[in-house]
Amino acid sequence: MEELGTRIKRLRESAKLNKAALARRVGVSDVTIGYWESGEIKQIGHTRLVALAEALDCGLEELLIDAPIAPFPFLELSPVPPLPWHKHPTQVTTLPEGWPTRNDHPRPCYIVTPSPDATFEHLASGDLAAITPTETHQGSGLYITEYQGRLSVQLMKDNNEDIPARSAPFIHGRIIAKWKLTTGSVG
Repeated sequence: MEELGTRIKRLRESAKLNKAALARRVGVSDVTIGYWESGEIKQIGHTRLVALAEALDCGLEELLIDAPIAPFPFLELSPVPPLPWHKHPTQVTTLPEGWPTRNDHPRPCYIVTPSPDATFEHLASGDLAAITPTETHQGSGLYITEYQGRLSVQLMKDNNEDIPARSAPFIHGRIIAKWKLTTGSVG
């Protein structure tokens, strides 16, 4: 069971903040952050908890409730912007060497899964995808695109001459690896 102090420290490190930076955001001293993380101060007032959750870019539930830690920070992809990595820019990861990717080398990426109410062509409910942000077409593959305020997963080929420039979608990212969560197979 993870204690509150340990959870604060884990979330702070995951947000890539030192104690002083977190203290400035919350409006307390870095010594207070140290006391919270060590468990010397166990009671934190509601106002400070809300400020702490905001500073760590997490919900109060994630801050207060002991939950299992996922091996990768999955982000939920919805058909309506914003992109999940814009809200959580610190959840970037690098795929380990040897993991199959579409480009045959590990790259910084975000691990996403469709949100419960979302449906995407090429990305089913329960699938995971490693997405590297890009605004340019980088050869044939699956891309996260936006057209008329909606996000979609679109297969783009080497020559996209069939898409008129005025109706071309805006590219937000390329899927470099895809997995079926239920079967563990690489897509």
